[in-house]
Amino acid sequence: MLDPDRYDQQAVEIVFVTSPRCHFCRDASELLEDLGDPYALNVREVALESVEGVAIASRFRVPFPPVLLIDGNYFGHGRISRRKLTKALDAIVGAEVAK
Repeated sequence: MLDPDRYDQQAVEIVFVTSPRCHFCRDASELLEDLGDPYALNVREVALESVEGVAIASRFRVPFPPVLLIDGNYFGHGRISRRKLTKALDAIVGAEVAK
């Protein structure tokens, strides 16, 4: 992982669509909390049952939560892979550093 102290990192915008009693949502929430330390994440939680949550689920045709959008782009749903998410965040942060 990249060291965020080595550069001025912009926050990565995460939209996290969740539902009550969703074990994948709990797992993803813990993952985002863990990754919030090495990365600057601005996580906004959206209830699946809300108007915005329904619109996101419909737009990306996801059958079940959680849904993660990174900087407005679909990342994934269901069981979120730590390795895949870390790789995506490294790519984003690395691209921002290169600018």
